[in-house]
Amino acid sequence: MVTTKSILKYMKKLTLITMAVFCLIACSEDIENVIPESGRSIIVKTEIGSQARAGYEGTTVLPSEFIMDVNQENRIYNYSLVKMVKQNEANIYTPSNDVDLLWADESHSNVRVKAMTIPYGLNVIDNKNPMTVRVCSDQKTNENIKKSDLLGATSDNGISVEGDEIRISFSHLMSKLYVVYKFEGELSGASASVNSATLENTCISGGYSYISMDFSSDVPLSYDNIDMFHNSTEKTAECVFYPYVPTEDPTLVIKTTINGTEKTFRCPISLENNSGFVSGKRYKMSISITGSDAIDASAVAVKDWVTDENSNQTEYSEKVLWIGTSIPAGDIQHGDNGTTDLGSNNYPKMVADALGFTLYNNARGSSFVCFYPPEEDGTSAWKDASDWSEYSGQVWKGYSLSASHAQIDEKFRPLGVPEWLINSFKRYSYESLIIPYIDGTIANCTTVIIDHGYNDRHAILNESSWHHGNGETQFAIGSGWDWLYDLRDTRNNVSESFFQGEWTNQNGRKNSYFGAMIYLVRKILEVNPRINIVFGNYFAWKSPVFGAEYGNDNYCNFLCAANEALAGMFKRPLVNVYEYTGVRNININGVSDYNTFCPDGVHPHSDPTGESNRKIAEIYIKELGGIINSNN
Repeated sequence: MVTTKSILKYMKKLTLITMAVFCLIACSEDIENVIPESGRSIIVKTEIGSQARAGYEGTTVLPSEFIMDVNQENRIYNYSLVKMVKQNEANIYTPSNDVDLLWADESHSNVRVKAMTIPYGLNVIDNKNPMTVRVCSDQKTNENIKKSDLLGATSDNGISVEGDEIRISFSHLMSKLYVVYKFEGELSGASASVNSATLENTCISGGYSYISMDFSSDVPLSYDNIDMFHNSTEKTAECVFYPYVPTEDPTLVIKTTINGTEKTFRCPISLENNSGFVSGKRYKMSISITGSDAIDASAVAVKDWVTDENSNQTEYSEKVLWIGTSIPAGDIQHGDNGTTDLGSNNYPKMVADALGFTLYNNARGSSFVCFYPPEEDGTSAWKDASDWSEYSGQVWKGYSLSASHAQIDEKFRPLGVPEWLINSFKRYSYESLIIPYIDGTIANCTTVIIDHGYNDRHAILNESSWHHGNGETQFAIGSGWDWLYDLRDTRNNVSESFFQGEWTNQNGRKNSYFGAMIYLVRKILEVNPRINIVFGNYFAWKSPVFGAEYGNDNYCNFLCAANEALAGMFKRPLVNVYEYTGVRNININGVSDYNTFCPDGVHPHSDPTGESNRKIAEIYIKELGGIINSNN
């Protein structure tokens, strides 16, 4: 039976076909680039990271609409500023104009997607200029918090394509303050209640660019007071605000009634580090209200806006995966039978003990990030080796973190490498050391700390000597140094476009440190788009090892700058260890002896007192306390 609906559907398809034919006729010079219509519709599903009580959350409290761009490198099937509207079915969204979004081809390759909710107070999103995004000053209701809770996601952070589905895991773009209070001392038995909570002198608006999906300094910041969402039953208060670095501390104002008398408490908010309020982070404050004061008014950032729904106290079960070389491995011993002695003289364990998270230390001695073809690392000569002694000293060339199991087989089996050694190489692969720990096979780690670089120093020095853009590959410190420093110094505002060309093409080019690291980070985000990734940096700015190898101990700073640049590219936190250790000029606490810190010349755990590792641990505790902080 022919219905009106079927006729309209046929006409809509006919219109699309007509438009495609017209485009083919009008643009005949590009006809070879046009991909035929797949006939398959794009399905869009969303979820949101959970948060404390108020605002968007999970798959149950979702925005009614958002804007989405889909770029398939095909002019017919590229979509811009499409308004997606939530359907009755759970987390399914469809275009508001009722026009099907179609896949350009069945492979769905080279698809780039971004999505964003419409900022509070705006009707449309500006896709050409930075916008002024703001939060609502009155956040006393859950609805007003949702209006202020700006959400965003990109293919690099939160968006994946699975089959015909685009799955969007939104991130919260604003910052949040979450206050837990209690009456103590002489007030513990008093008739006491909180009437309201206000955050004074905080940032309520600033710039955001839909083009780059990043915050913009082109729009001036503005400040005001925010009336917070207050839950008297759970004794909590919360609000969201624009991320910023305070020039003066905001103030939490709590109005109470105590034994029939109204009293106001003012609590200046100071951060435990100087990084400012960061996008997507929730800052928890635990307040004790006594007869005359409100104490413990410091703010500590946590990774996500997660809460235990069965408790009025926030609880965390952070699981942290630490990967790296023998430097973070310390005195850990991994047995061939799968047993592990966690040791005591390694800084990751010291950090875990202090911050209270579950640690999976998969740092491995002799581990490399890079993976080289046989002709580059000399393993091709193994094929002609007559006995083990001819290649036993070169086995480290197989311990590559970025190599897949299949690539290890492909490289080493034709060389006649023993099966047990190939299996050993595979145990060092990201498919063994990372993926099972973030996909639930072994664990569901919430944070990955990438603490690498030292064993890849040769690759770092070589590629850092390249003059970006002109194809030079000779080792020539100078222009390369300047280039690497440009990357390092832009780490707080570097955009992906800065890396177009040479370095974005490194994905899959694993003989490059940058290429291998880019590959690893993207693999991690592919498996778990919401995971927290932290870069750890080397503990020294200068090193006698570099002096012995290259005639210049200052070349160590190439390694440090490379990790700074990578953290900038992915906009991930960086623990810049060398800035704290004092090993900037091969000088530890006034002692001009590098070997005081590393008696064996390389490893902090070679200090039998444990003091060197404790010094590094203190740095991570200070920095990670604002990133992980399981004990808040």
